[in-house]
Amino acid sequence: MKAIGIDLGDKRCGIALNTLDFVFAWDALPRHQLMEELKKMVINKELDTIVIGLPYDLYGVKTKQLEKTQAFIEKVKTTFPNLEVVWIDERYSTWSAIDTLQSLGSSKAQIQSQKDSLAASVILETYIDQQKSKK
Repeated sequence: MKAIGIDLGDKRCGIALNTLDFVFAWDALPRHQLMEELKKMVINKELDTIVIGLPYDLYGVKTKQLEKTQAFIEKVKTTFPNLEVVWIDERYSTWSAIDTLQSLGSSKAQIQSQKDSLAASVILETYIDQQKSKK
């Protein structure tokens, strides 16, 4: 499986990739550039799965951001009909990313610039772990 994980935000989106069962934070980019970048990555990285974090609130309640993400998921499915497009609960992915960066002694500026792509890697790792546990 070659997959990409996405932490979708209104302004910035984090991206993570997996290679040989290793997940790594790839990049964070402005939301308006995401679809164009996805098109390139699907071809260049030979992806077969796109994993998108679904942002429920802490209590599992639907939010406006959740509705925006669901609309984005439908757009991705339409744009890439031959790929598996899945979503997972990403409730704690950003917190986990920030906690990891803080524990590494990252500065506030480093945390701000790296949290989205690291959150995307948490999303992708969660999905991969779920798939492994099904086997």
